This record gives sequence, C-alpha cells and structure tokens, in this order.
Amino acid sequence: MAALETTAAGDSEGAAGDRTRNATDRVLIVEDDPTAAMLLARALRRHAYEVETAASVQQALERGALCNLTTAIVDLRLGRESGLALVPLLVQQHPGIRILVLTGYASITTAVQAI
Repeated sequence: MAALETTAAGDSEGAAGDRTRNATDRVLIVEDDPTAAMLLARALRRHAYEVETAASVQQALERGALCNLTTAIVDLRLGRESGLALVPLLVQQHPGIRILVLTGYASITTAVQAI
C-alpha cells in the first residue's frame, strides 16, 4: 500500500512526518472497506487518537462538519468516487489539516495529483 502525506499548505512529507502528536488530535478515516476502516480505527484508538470514520466523500464532509479534525486518512478509491476529490474540500473545511492518501493502486500520476 502506498502513502503520501500532504499538509494544507501543500508541503509533502514522508508518511512518518515530523509533527508532534497532541492529546486532542482527531483523525477522520475515509475508507469504503469496512474491515480496513475498523482495523485502522482500532489501531489509532489504541494510541489514544479520537477517530471518526466515513465510507464516502459525502459522509466524510458530514462528519468533518461536526468536529475539529487534525488529520484525515483517505483511501484513493472510494467505490466510484475519488478520494483525491475530497482533499481540497477537507482543506477548505479544516485549514491546517494533515491528509494521508492511501492506495493499493499506486502510480506516479496519482501521486503527483495528490500533491
């Protein structure tokens, strides 16, 4: 699985990044595979993150409107939707959000689009 992290300012970092985690970090997982979403949410909760999940672009925007997100983990392919279409909408909704785009279908073209 490939990953590329982008900040709202457009800076790219390796998936590990160098940002220190705060106790109030809230993560939105946008994944249409319920098993993958559950496993990722469980792992993050074990590390004391507050986690929201969504299975579509619309659900992600609805959940994002209800809370202050610091990070989003977005699957590139959400059924027939593109997770990349969600990135600018989340940045508009939450300036300063960090976004990690995950995919099992990596390509250089997609990575450039994500940046």
